[in-house]
Amino acid sequence: MKKFINALRQFRCKLLLRIQISIFCLFFWVPGRVAAQLNENFSDGDFRNNPEWFGDTLAFRVNETQELQLHASDAGSYCLFTPNMLCDSAEWLFRVVQKFSPSGNNNTRIWLMRDESSPEQAFGYYLQLGEAGTADVPELFLFQEGVATSVCRCSGPDISGSSDFNYKITRTSEGIWEVGYFTEEGIWVVTGSGVSAVIGHTGSFGIHCTCTGSNSTKFFFDNFQIRAIEYDLIPPEGYAAFPETEQRITAEFSEPIFPPSAEILSHYFLSPPGVTPIAAGIREEQNNCVTLLFEQPLADNTLYNLEISNLEDYAGNRMEMVYLWFTYRKSRRGDLIITEIMADVNPVPPGLPAQEYLEIYNTTSHAISL
Repeated sequence: MKKFINALRQFRCKLLLRIQISIFCLFFWVPGRVAAQLNENFSDGDFRNNPEWFGDTLAFRVNETQELQLHASDAGSYCLFTPNMLCDSAEWLFRVVQKFSPSGNNNTRIWLMRDESSPEQAFGYYLQLGEAGTADVPELFLFQEGVATSVCRCSGPDISGSSDFNYKITRTSEGIWEVGYFTEEGIWVVTGSGVSAVIGHTGSFGIHCTCTGSNSTKFFFDNFQIRAIEYDLIPPEGYAAFPETEQRITAEFSEPIFPPSAEILSHYFLSPPGVTPIAAGIREEQNNCVTLLFEQPLADNTLYNLEISNLEDYAGNRMEMVYLWFTYRKSRRGDLIITEIMADVNPVPPGLPAQEYLEIYNTTSHAISL
C-alpha cells in the first residue's frame, strides 16, 4: 500500500510540474533573454504563490519563523519544485537546516537543475546532504538515466550531526562547478569543485527530502536565490589606522582581508621611523581589520603615516598603495573625568528616568578612543 501511495505521489508531482513548466516556457521564454531569477525567503508566510511551488505541497508548511519546513505525518520521500530556467553562469544560494544525524534514510537533495519531477527519471544535478556512514559532507552529483555520478565531494562542512548552513554553488557556461558555504562572518568558503557540462539546460529547481517517521518534521529551508554570478572585482580600500597601545596599531578596511595576505609583513611600512611590523594578522572579532605589532614604541603626540599595499580580499582583488595617517597620544591620569553617575534605582524615584548612565568629560583638546 505504501509503495502504491508513493508511486501515486510521484506521478502527481511529475504531472503538475510538467504542466507548470510548459505554461512557464510558453508565456515567458523569449530568445536571447535571461530567465527570471528565483528569490524566496518565505516572509509572506506562503510558498504556493510568487513563486509557486509544486509537488507534495500538503507535506510542507511555512512555520512561525518564516522558514519552509517539512511537516509530513509519516516516513517517505517528499518533493517540492518551482520553475527555473537560469543555469548558465549562475549561482544558487540557500539555507538548509537538518535537526538530525543524516543517513541513507534521512537526507536532503537540493535539485539545482532538472527536467523531470520524478527522482527516478530526472536529468540534472543535485547537492546531496546526508548519506550512509559517519563521514557526511555535501556532494554534488550528475543524475541521468537513473545513474548518479559524483561531480565533486566537498571537504566540508561537517553535516554528520544536526546542521545549519547557508550554501552557495556556482556554475559557469563551461560547466565548472564550485560548492561552498558561508562562515559566521559571511565569508564564502569553497570546499569542492568539479567539471561537468553533460547537461546545459534546466526546467526547475527543487528539494527532495527522504526521512523516517521520527524525522518527518526536522527539515528546514530558507533564503533560496538563483541569479547570474556576481563577480567581485573591487579591491579592498583602507579606511583608517588607529593605535591601540604604544606598540599595537589596527588598520580598518572596506571588506574582509584574506588572512595569508594580511600576514605578510612587507605589505606595511610605518614612518617615522621607517619600519615594518614584527607581526601582523586579522583581528579575531573583525575580519576587515588587521592588527600590527611593532618593536619600537610609538612616540607621544607624534603624527604617523602607515603605508599599506598588496593586500587581497577573498576574491583575489589586490589593493594599491594607501596612506593612513594618525596621531599617537599617550593617555594620562586626568584625561577623562566621571562627572555624573546615574544609578538605575528600583523603585524609581519620582521625576527620574528608569535608566543608568555615566557622564564622562574629556579634559584634553583631542579626541580619545574609549
